[in-house]
Amino acid sequence: MKQKMQLVVKKLKGAANINNGVLLVAVLIASACIWSTIEAIQNNFSLQQKVDTLTQEVTIDELQNKTLVLQKAYYSSDQYLELSARERLNFANPGEK
Repeated sequence: MKQKMQLVVKKLKGAANINNGVLLVAVLIASACIWSTIEAIQNNFSLQQKVDTLTQEVTIDELQNKTLVLQKAYYSSDQYLELSARERLNFANPGEK
């Protein structure tokens, strides 16, 4: 058993050379770069969703504004005044019953 342990220790010492150390550092740096890239992609995706939501809200607000402008124009038109007077005040044109 003691001999097996000594063989394992010798193999580990042989494997722990400068090339493996450099490779380990390179792998750690690459992992850190990949991790930060993934975080940036997730952040950009989240921000793009917020931009899309706000763009949709602006579009809805613009449509509501246009609707209100059209309603204002209709309520100030002669047609609306005539229809409103006929409906609420029972007005009629000459010759109508």
